[in-house]
Amino acid sequence: MKRIFLVVIIISMSFTSFYCKKLSLQDIGGTVWVNKRIIQDNRMGTEEIRLTLTFKYDRSFSLERSERWIIKKTKLNLDPPKDVVLSGVYDVADDKVKLMWSDKSITEFTYKDNTLISPDQTRIFEKTGERVQMKY
Repeated sequence: MKRIFLVVIIISMSFTSFYCKKLSLQDIGGTVWVNKRIIQDNRMGTEEIRLTLTFKYDRSFSLERSERWIIKKTKLNLDPPKDVVLSGVYDVADDKVKLMWSDKSITEFTYKDNTLISPDQTRIFEKTGERVQMKY
């Protein structure tokens, strides 16, 4: 009876450790995540806003915001704002990715189903196949 109980405990622990894997620094380091949003206006046209979150191996990250016109209906000279790049340091604990920005503010994303979700759930970043080059 004790042997059966011991075997059941070992199997349940191995099942839990295999299927309930926690997010780690190795899972995030060197990856690129994207959030794309398309905005349509009947008078102005269609614009794409793209946020690209890049996690480097040295625990630093960068967030690039870019906008571009897909369809521009107006004759007005409305150039989208220039690309903006922000940076900081990240840390991973359980299923949370904590971004510590250069201005000392902190944003904590939740990792769920291979996506990163912002605290207010308005931004969902999806992992791309792109990898960051490791620097030696």
